[in-house]
Amino acid sequence: MGARKIKFEILQGIFENWLEPLDVIDLFDGTRIFDTGGMNIRGVKGSDDQARRTRVERFVECLERSCTDGSSVSIVQVVQELIDVLKEVKQYEWLVPLLEDEHFTTDFFECFRRMQKIDKLKDILGHLMPTLECIHAVEVAEYMVRHFLNENEREEIENLARTKSNSNAVCSLLHKLIYKKPTWIDHFIEAIKMLNYSGSDTGLCENHTLVELLQDYCGCFNLEEAMEEMVIVEDAEQLSKSSSYVPSNRNIDLSGTKTKQKECQIPTESIPSSSEDKEAPQVLRKYQEELCKIALQGENVVICAPTNSGKTTVAASIIREHLAKETNAKVIFFTPTGGLAEQQFRKLKWYLINHRDKISLLHGGIEEGFDRDDGKTIYSHDVIVMTPQILLNCIEKKKVHSICDFTLLVFDECHHTRMSHPYCEIMRKVLQSVAEQREPHYATPRPQRNIQIVGLTATLGIGAAESEDDAEKYIFAVLGMMNATGGLAMVTDPKNLDELNDHCPPAPEETVYIEHGEDLFQACLLKGGAKILNLLTTIKDFSLLQISWGISQGINERFNPEFQSWCRKVRHAAEHHSGDSEDSLGRDAKSCAECLLVLIDVQRMKENCHPKYAYTQLEKFAEERFAEHSQKNTQMEKELYGILLDIMKELQNCVEEAENKMLDIITERIEKKNQEDRDFRCMVMVSRRLYAECFKKYVKTTPLLGDLGCEMYIGVGRKSGSDTPGMTHKKQGETIKAFNEGKFRVLVCTPDAAGEGVDIPNCSLVITVECVNNEIKEVQLKGRARKTNSEVLHIHLGQPDPRDSLPAKKEILMKKVTGKVHKLCNRNLAAYKKKLTEGRINAFQEIEESRKRKAPTKPKLHTDEDTLLCRHCSTPICYVSNIVKINGNHHTIDDNNFQTMYKSNSHKKSGEELSKTGMTHVNRICCVECPQDWGNEVEWKGRLIPILGVKGFKIKDRRGKIHSPSQWCRTGLNIASVKATVEVEQFLEKFPRRTEDLKSSAICEG
Repeated sequence: MGARKIKFEILQGIFENWLEPLDVIDLFDGTRIFDTGGMNIRGVKGSDDQARRTRVERFVECLERSCTDGSSVSIVQVVQELIDVLKEVKQYEWLVPLLEDEHFTTDFFECFRRMQKIDKLKDILGHLMPTLECIHAVEVAEYMVRHFLNENEREEIENLARTKSNSNAVCSLLHKLIYKKPTWIDHFIEAIKMLNYSGSDTGLCENHTLVELLQDYCGCFNLEEAMEEMVIVEDAEQLSKSSSYVPSNRNIDLSGTKTKQKECQIPTESIPSSSEDKEAPQVLRKYQEELCKIALQGENVVICAPTNSGKTTVAASIIREHLAKETNAKVIFFTPTGGLAEQQFRKLKWYLINHRDKISLLHGGIEEGFDRDDGKTIYSHDVIVMTPQILLNCIEKKKVHSICDFTLLVFDECHHTRMSHPYCEIMRKVLQSVAEQREPHYATPRPQRNIQIVGLTATLGIGAAESEDDAEKYIFAVLGMMNATGGLAMVTDPKNLDELNDHCPPAPEETVYIEHGEDLFQACLLKGGAKILNLLTTIKDFSLLQISWGISQGINERFNPEFQSWCRKVRHAAEHHSGDSEDSLGRDAKSCAECLLVLIDVQRMKENCHPKYAYTQLEKFAEERFAEHSQKNTQMEKELYGILLDIMKELQNCVEEAENKMLDIITERIEKKNQEDRDFRCMVMVSRRLYAECFKKYVKTTPLLGDLGCEMYIGVGRKSGSDTPGMTHKKQGETIKAFNEGKFRVLVCTPDAAGEGVDIPNCSLVITVECVNNEIKEVQLKGRARKTNSEVLHIHLGQPDPRDSLPAKKEILMKKVTGKVHKLCNRNLAAYKKKLTEGRINAFQEIEESRKRKAPTKPKLHTDEDTLLCRHCSTPICYVSNIVKINGNHHTIDDNNFQTMYKSNSHKKSGEELSKTGMTHVNRICCVECPQDWGNEVEWKGRLIPILGVKGFKIKDRRGKIHSPSQWCRTGLNIASVKATVEVEQFLEKFPRRTEDLKSSAICEG
C-alpha cells in the first residue's frame, strides 16, 4: 500500500502542473479505470488554475481507487492504460517517457522537486524530445562516460533502452546530465557530432538551436541546490581506460530495443565549433576573481577567504591558467591530511576536465602493501595532489631530483606552515633553491626556473599573541615562510564583499554552560580517590620520588587538571625507579597513580558521555589491570583492586539514575532541527575518540535519535593512550559520502579529523563540546555549518570561564591584524617586503630553537652486565648482551629461558604480514608476572619468534639506576645483528615450530 501511495502522490505532483483532465477523460471510455469517476471530474466547473487542480486531484483519486486492495487491477495495469491514453494526445506525448520509466518514483521525484519554470519546460520539451529521438541514448552515454557519467549510470541507461525504449533512455540521460557540471552541454554536442548524428533533416523549430534548448532545459531546474548536494566519486583507473574510447554507432547490439532509431540528423550549425584540447571556461564569482588576480600574474601569494567561499575553485582556475601558460608545467597541490587530499583530488578532476588524465593522488594511506613508485607517478603527471611528507620522502630517497622540477606549489590550509610541520621543510627547500640559483660561483650558470607559491587558508592564526604587534609578527612569520612576495589576497571590494556574504553568511552561534553539580556518581569517585591517595602515602620511601605536592593539596571537590598533572608525574617517576621485590616502590606507586588517573578519566567520561559508558570503562580497567593477574599482584595492588570493587558496587546503584544535562541538550537540539528540516545534517565535535565512540552508541540507542543514524569520523591511525583505533582513508571517504547522501544524519567527529576542509554542503547544525581552544578551531569548526539557516552550538562544561571566550577574542584580533597586513601590502609594498623578510628570519629562529629544545640527549651507553627488566613489575629478564636483531631491525632475545618468561595471547591481526618482512603476526606476548605488553610473537621461516617492543621494558645499570627508553635507537645498546644465512638458520633452531607444522609432521610419520 505504501509504494502505491507514493506512486500516486508523485503522479498528482506531476499532473497538478501539466495535465488538464478534461483533455483526456473522454479517451478512457471502455477502460477499467473510470466508472462514475468521470462525472465527478466533469462536475468541477471553472477554467481557473484552482479548478483544474481540483479536477486533477479527483482524477488521481479515480486512478488510485481502480487498484485498491480488493481489486484485480494492479497499479502497473493502471499506469499502462494511462500511458496508452496519453500517447493519443499529442500535447502530452512528452510525458510518456517519464511515466514509462520504472525509476520515476525516485529519480524523477528529485527532478520535479527542484523544478522552477514549469510553463517554460512544457514548451521546451515540446521541441526537444522529438529532436532527440534521432540519437541513440546508449551511444551518447558511452561517450559521456569519459567526463560525466559513471559506469552504473551508463548501465542503467542501457538497460532502459533494451527493456523500455530509446525515448525512455534519452529522457533518463538528460535527467542525469542536468545535475553535472555546466560543460556537459558542450560534450553532449561533441558526442552528437562525433557519432555522425549531424545533418540537414533536423526536426528543430526555426527559432531554436539544440544548444539553446539544452541550456533552457537546465534553466528550468534549481541546479545550484543540486550541485551543493553532489558528491563526485570517480575511479581514476577506469577514467584513464575509457578516456581514449569513442564508441561507433555501428558496434552496439540494439536488437532488444522497442523503438527503432530514426534516420534523421541534427544540423551542424546548431553545434558550436570545439576542440578536444579546448576546455570550457570556468565561471568564477566576482569575489573569486578578486582572490585569484595576484596569482594569475605569476606572483607568490597567500589567499585568505572564509570557509565555503570556494578557495579550491580559485586554486583550480589558477592551476588551469598556469598549465596553459607555463612550458613543461608541473603542479603539486599539498594538503595536510590524506582524507583532505582525496577530497581535493576529486574536486580537481572535476574542475580540470581536459587535464583529468594527468592528475594523480599520493598519500601515505593508499596502495598499502604494494611497491608503488612515487617518483614515476610524479614525473608522469602534470598535477599531483599529495600530503607534504610524500614529497620529502621522495627527495630524501632521490626519487625526485630537485624541488626545482616543479613550477607551482599550492598549499591548502597553509596556516600549518609553522615550526616542525612538513610544509615548513618544503618551503625551506624552496627558499634554499632560490638562494642557490642566485649564487655567482657556479662554473656553468644554472637555469632559472621560477617556482610559484600559492597558499590557501581561512585563518592565518596568531598563536599565543595577545597584542596586535605580537599577532602581526606571527602572521608575517607564516607569510615569510610561504615567501608571499605578492602579498595577501583578500576580498575587499564592497560589491564583492556583499556577494561573498550572500554566498557564505556566517551561521549564528550560541554558547551554553552546563554545570555538573555534585551527585552520587561523583561522590563515589572522590571517596575512592581519597582512599587511594591515602594508600599512596603509606608506601615506604615514597619521598624518594621527590614528589609530594598532590598529597599536601589533597583531593578537592573535583579532580582538577593540576591534580591530574601531579598523578602523571608520580607515574613517570615510579616508572624510572628501581626495585626488584614485590614491595617495590616503583611498582606500587605506579599502580596507585594509574588508578587515580583512571578515576579522573571516568569522571570526565561521565560529564562528556552517558554515565553507563564511564562505568564500563572503570570495569574494563579493573578487570585487565588486576583481576586477570590476581595471583601476581602485590599486597598494595590487591588493596587497590578492593577499593575499585567498592567504587563499582556503589556506582551500580546510580548509573542508570545519573543524568547528563549535556546529552539532554544535544538530543533536544537535534530533534528540533529534524522537525524544521527533514534533510538536515548534524556534526557533533568532541575532544576525544573515546567520547566519539560513546556518543555514537548513545545516538543509536536513544529512541528520539535512533532513526537518524550516527557514525564516527576520526583521525587515521592509533593515537598514543587511546583505546579507539583510527579510521583508514578509505573508510573516511566512505563515511563522508554516506553522510552527504543522507544514509545517516548525525556525524560525531574529532576536530583533528573534521575540523579543516571537509566539505559537507548539507550540514546545518554544528555542536562543539569542549573542543574549541584556539582561534583557528573557532573559525574552522563553525565553518562546517554550510547550509542555509545553519546553527552553531558551543557547549562548555562547568561554570563560565574567561578562557572559554578567548578563542573568539583571538579570532577578532586575527581578523583585525590580517586586514592591517593586507592594507600595508597594497599601500607600501617595500615596507611589506621588509617585514616579510623579518618574519621569515624570526620563523627560522623559532624552528632552530625548537629543534634544540627537542634534540634528544646523547643516549647512555650500557654495559653487557646491565639488566633488562619488565617495565611494570621490574622482573629481571636477561642481560642486555642477550638482545639481538634479526631480519632487519626486529629485536629478540637469544636465551632459551626467555620462552618461559612470557605468555601468549591472541592477536587481532593474526595471519597478517608484518610490513612486507616475510614475518606473520601470530600472538601478542606479555609478562607472566603482570599484564605488561612485551610485543608480538611472529612466524618466520616456520618458527615462532618473540619480537620485542622497547616500551615494555626498562634497563637497570650497575649503579641501580633505571632507564626507560621509548625507542631502541635511544637505548645506547650496541646490539648485534644476525645476518648471514647460516647464522640465521642456526639461530632459528632455538625457537619452536608452529603447532600446525608439528601436527603435520606427526601425521606424516604416522
